[in-house]
Amino acid sequence: MATRALYIFDDGVTAVTVYKHWDGYPEIKGAYGFIFKALPYAWDLPRYEADDFAAAFVAANKLKGGGDVRVCNEATTNGDVLGIEFTYTVRQYGNALVVDTHSHFHADKVYELVYITAVDGVRGATPVPLDDNDNLPL
Repeated sequence: MATRALYIFDDGVTAVTVYKHWDGYPEIKGAYGFIFKALPYAWDLPRYEADDFAAAFVAANKLKGGGDVRVCNEATTNGDVLGIEFTYTVRQYGNALVVDTHSHFHADKVYELVYITAVDGVRGATPVPLDDNDNLPL
């Protein structure tokens, strides 16, 4: 069975939603890894634009034959209709992306924020202050 997920790329002005049919579980081999794979296709951080990163996500993760990854509009993002298990909201945080994870089937479960950078990869962490160069401290 597929673990369906929505990825909301939000830059504070625009939000773009992408649906992914497979492997949407909150792990490095799942959702977090798919977000990380999009980094080479997008603007280098700290530049982050929701529409650009959504396009990068699709480019990095779409399989031949189509259907598994696609941009959604509001009419198609109803989690009950699509059987969405997880929603990931991705925002820029200095030279990193921060991912907020929400489970639709386990609403009482709280997930730690996850930070993704081109240098450090994917790591879980609680929010921390940025250094003087707008980077997450190592």
